[in-house]
Amino acid sequence: MKAKKRRFLARAAVALVLAPLALFGSMLFFAKIESTKSGVHQRLMLPLLGIAHVKIPMTAGTGDAAAIPGRFDGPVVKMGTANSWSASWFCENRVLRQAGRGETLHISCAGQRHTFAIPQKAQQDDAVVSMPDKLLVLSDIEGNAAFLNSALSKLGVTAASGEWNFGANRLVIAGDSVDRGSDVFAVLWRLHGLAAQARAAGGSVHVVLGNHEQYLLRGNTVKIHPEHLYALEKMGGAAAAFAPDTVIGAWLRAQPVVVKAGRVVVTHGGISSLVVQQGLTIAQLNTAMRRYWRGELVPTAELEAVLGFNGVTQYRGYFKAEEGKYAKAGDQDVVAALRSFDADTIVVGHSIVEKVSVLYDKKVYAINVNSNTSAPEALLFEGGVAKVVTAAPRALPEEETERVARPINLLNGQDWQTLARLTRRTRELSNLPSPF
Repeated sequence: MKAKKRRFLARAAVALVLAPLALFGSMLFFAKIESTKSGVHQRLMLPLLGIAHVKIPMTAGTGDAAAIPGRFDGPVVKMGTANSWSASWFCENRVLRQAGRGETLHISCAGQRHTFAIPQKAQQDDAVVSMPDKLLVLSDIEGNAAFLNSALSKLGVTAASGEWNFGANRLVIAGDSVDRGSDVFAVLWRLHGLAAQARAAGGSVHVVLGNHEQYLLRGNTVKIHPEHLYALEKMGGAAAAFAPDTVIGAWLRAQPVVVKAGRVVVTHGGISSLVVQQGLTIAQLNTAMRRYWRGELVPTAELEAVLGFNGVTQYRGYFKAEEGKYAKAGDQDVVAALRSFDADTIVVGHSIVEKVSVLYDKKVYAINVNSNTSAPEALLFEGGVAKVVTAAPRALPEEETERVARPINLLNGQDWQTLARLTRRTRELSNLPSPF
């Protein structure tokens, strides 16, 4: 009897293991891969009980021999020694490469010519500066190069030629220049170039890090646009594209999480009571972030302040409470934050608003109008006085409806490679630390 019982238990255990595998195998047999019209994979669709699908985002940057007419992405420029560099970029359906020396890279792609300034080292501007005649603050560009260029031109920051036209004034981007949109590199290279031009004119461009820059630099690619992710994978992957030895990767890691101009503080999420209680200065917050990027040991309290849910990039307490994370800020919390940083005004992005909004008795300005229903506005301080100005419409693309779904071919080695890459990438993403 005991032998029979052992055999029964052994068979039951095997059945328990095989049943889920059999179920998954049958789901996979009838699964489909959904792609954009250009052939970039977007979702794995697993049938569920014949009436619905489990939709899994394709986060590995795969595609079916994708060709994207007119698409230019990059460049990824790695610095070498003695003023040398190597560059790679994606043009329509292939990756091109070039090695060179000097301070300029010229690229032709799809009938367009692009020029990039290659500095010898990442520049790091002082994050505490005087209030200029004009201080313009935008936020949450999110890979939308068309909006950025239109807004800068309309607001007089750039001339018709695209060059800096703001003199000794200052431009601050209040976080989240990356992710979601397809033109992340175009946005970053644009801001990188303008920063150098502004510096030469006595002005400045500060690109404050938001939570999405942090995600990108830590390897979280979940919010990357599928076509941008496809191009990144072709160029060696997102981690390599934004590595510390690349021009853009090094430059991003040098950017601050908090900027102060005169008596105006700009950060992405906000300044929570936890940050205030820790008594950290702007210099300490920015240094903690840069030390983290260098892989140095940073005290937990400082990590919480720059990466945690109560930190300056993640906090949404000016707008709502979040159970288990933070309470909604009260007037006294805002007053304490301003006192801590010797300021009169805090400017934040992160949380979408329908128009540039004045909160907490004109002590907080919320400026994330990154939606097609929000007003096309920006915040300008002129002579130290805040005013809302008309920028440009975001003109965000609607979700693509022209998708192609094809069955997975389990006899096709390429499809098995696609599934393996998705599995590996899913495991990598699940192993990323949260919040740091």
